[in-house]
Amino acid sequence: MNNPNQAKEVLLSSDAFFQKVLESSINGIYVYDIVKGSNVYINSQYTNLTGYTLEEINNMGADEFFALFHPDDQEKVSQHMQDVVTADDDSVFDLEYRFKTAWGQWIWLLSWDTAFERDDEGKVRQFIGTFIDNTARKKVEKELRIHRENLEKLVAQRTAELEAANKELEAFSYSVSHDLRAPLRAMDGFSKALFENYREKFDETGLRWLTFIRDNTLEMDKLIQDILAFSRVGRHEIKKEEVDMGTLVDEVLNDEIRHYQNHEVELNVGVLPPVMGDEVLIKQVWRNLISNAFKYSSGNRTIEIEINAKEKNKFIIYTIKDNGVGFDEAYKDKLFEVFQRLHSEKQFKGTGIGLAIVSRIVHRHGGEIWANSKPDEGAVFSFSVPV
Repeated sequence: MNNPNQAKEVLLSSDAFFQKVLESSINGIYVYDIVKGSNVYINSQYTNLTGYTLEEINNMGADEFFALFHPDDQEKVSQHMQDVVTADDDSVFDLEYRFKTAWGQWIWLLSWDTAFERDDEGKVRQFIGTFIDNTARKKVEKELRIHRENLEKLVAQRTAELEAANKELEAFSYSVSHDLRAPLRAMDGFSKALFENYREKFDETGLRWLTFIRDNTLEMDKLIQDILAFSRVGRHEIKKEEVDMGTLVDEVLNDEIRHYQNHEVELNVGVLPPVMGDEVLIKQVWRNLISNAFKYSSGNRTIEIEINAKEKNKFIIYTIKDNGVGFDEAYKDKLFEVFQRLHSEKQFKGTGIGLAIVSRIVHRHGGEIWANSKPDEGAVFSFSVPV
């Protein structure tokens, strides 16, 4: 391109192109000249967002212009500008701050600034900045923060109310259960005295009724004991220590096997890693699960029980599998609720509280418990404890 006039036309058309690009931007754009101490360019969006023209901005003194920045943001604005003009490269520096518009309103701006022109010594002569109005987003953030704080307060309040209600319920359950045992002991004692000292005065029907009274008294006493045990789990202060799960399971198995001398028992116990927990409560978990495995498998000549463990996602998962009657998985969510039974009292004795106790203990240790089964195909109970 040897024609000077043609080169000038290309340059002018190029300037016009970039001018059009800058003016069509949805961001406010400015170029500040450090030597002149004034802006050499602002686009129309700058004026739209702030209300100031280039002439109005440049007619302000340094202090007057600096006062447009919110007092709480002025220090970081000064540091931001210092970072931009002293940077050795053309790094882009971002900053969020409040700015006072020509209409007297404070708006939030999010800006990005970088060196635009340097002198022969490499010092920044001009820097260019672009910004967006961030007021709407900050308003939403504030509203969300307020909602979150209110929600946290509400959750804390509801949690405190729930904890208080649970304590009252546990205290009530304990008190009622404890007080009920006194009349039951009287009923049991007097019915036993009648049976032993006056049985010859009863006919067959009277003896049957008396036996019925005694059996139901004992059954109710067992139910009350289980309610008390469930209540104590909630009030028991957990004292964590390393629990040798292998030794604990061996002790429970040896105790349970003695009740099934007429059965063949096949045990397959894998390696059971220790955990940090309350040994008394953890032993109760194993006692209830192992007792159930034996009880619901007792219809078989051979009782088969398999116990294993594995580590997964910072939890140790312990599993006990039996060859018992199993259950319909459609009702498995009810297993761990108080007084919920999937088998009749005639089939298997129990109060329906044992698994609820197990669930509460496991959850108090930060774990979960679940079960899988099919009718007549045995059951698998699993519970997790944090490593």
